[in-house]
Amino acid sequence: MRSRTPPPKPPIRSITPIWTTGIGSAWRKYIRKERWQSLRAWKIGVRNGQIGVLEWRSHEPLSGSNSSSLSSRSTRLRGGASRLNGAKRWNELNHFYELQYFKIPSVQEARARSPGMDLRSFLDDLQERLPYDFVRVERTVSPRQFDVTALLQHLENQKKFPVLLFEKPLDLNGKPSAFPLLSNVFATRQRCTLALGMKPADSQLPLSLEYARREDRMIAPVTVPRGAAPVKEVIKRGDEANVYDLPVVRHHAMDPAPYIDMTPVMKDPDEGFYNIAFQRNMVKGPRKLGLHMSPRHNWQIHRKNEEKNRPTPVAIVISHHPAFYLGSLNVSPFGVDDYAKVGAIMGEPLRLTSSETLGEDFKVPADAEMVIEGRVLPNVKEVEGPFGEFTGYYGPQRMRNVIEVTAITYRRDAIFQHIFTGHRDTWVLGGIPKEGSLFNLIRGVVPTVKAV
Repeated sequence: MRSRTPPPKPPIRSITPIWTTGIGSAWRKYIRKERWQSLRAWKIGVRNGQIGVLEWRSHEPLSGSNSSSLSSRSTRLRGGASRLNGAKRWNELNHFYELQYFKIPSVQEARARSPGMDLRSFLDDLQERLPYDFVRVERTVSPRQFDVTALLQHLENQKKFPVLLFEKPLDLNGKPSAFPLLSNVFATRQRCTLALGMKPADSQLPLSLEYARREDRMIAPVTVPRGAAPVKEVIKRGDEANVYDLPVVRHHAMDPAPYIDMTPVMKDPDEGFYNIAFQRNMVKGPRKLGLHMSPRHNWQIHRKNEEKNRPTPVAIVISHHPAFYLGSLNVSPFGVDDYAKVGAIMGEPLRLTSSETLGEDFKVPADAEMVIEGRVLPNVKEVEGPFGEFTGYYGPQRMRNVIEVTAITYRRDAIFQHIFTGHRDTWVLGGIPKEGSLFNLIRGVVPTVKAV
């Protein structure tokens, strides 16, 4: 007697399984505990835009199987219905789970709804995989009085380069800061491999080659609403946006002031691409920064605005996943969107959201710990420096541009990050992107190149 024809199902064409984070551990957990009800797995149909939800309904064995082991059956179920031939098995499969479908606009939009890579996920991974690389400093320190850089230098003299989290720093008013201070993240190549999802043992040539491979790609960012952006949990505008509330570090004895040394982001006014660069910002007042720009990409963007006597919107991204900063140092020509390059290095689309004071169309990283928004004033320059450069020598005083701070947005328990300029934190961070870029450049001339 023939089996009854199974009810029609929506077509499944070339579905590619993409298992969400943690699904593997969920399978192992249920295998160990032998709990078979309510186990769900997700499949994303990349080519036809369908998602199938597999929901476990029973633990009775399939036809022809006398085993009660979940592991022996889970292999069949993960392969999908196409691996169980015949109407009998199709009907029997319906006894085990229900398969439902709904449309999604795109994989990128699905990713946009989920939390992106951020500094916290990296620190959790670091403490799990390299626990001796992470040190908490519980005593009160004054970043503007060299407490932070003195300790970093002392450790460097002993050839020790841990990540330091100062839990009780003082702000620029000399009061306890609401923001812990993070230092030395990039001081070892092992931590940079961890940031790119690699094994710490691959910290030499494999790291350089992996960066080169990713740098050849671009992954477009995705935009999320402000309500889904952690960096918008606290918003301060105008007089409330006070840089003196931050634990900004004074690096060297002859530096005239503390410096914020993270990444200003600018947007080209004509073509709309974003450029990210490591550029120092001298604290000149509660809402005033001095910006040092070399004549490169951000400088070119500002020149375009300055020629029309208009300010240049700028957003300083403070504290993000280390892969964000590695990606921001890609060596690409002017006109390449750095947000897309950062996505390629991170391995996923960078999540963006609208700024508070720079316009709806100016996007900032949604998963950053903190963003300082402002405007570079046109045709206004003031004395900046001297400053201890990455070369190990002081750079002279110069006339440099001025930023007027318009807003500071951050997470409720934000972490303030800085780079230990002129030391391993700078050299490793700057060296890896150059190695990858050099490899790509040489490969364009000598295709058989294997290493740099």
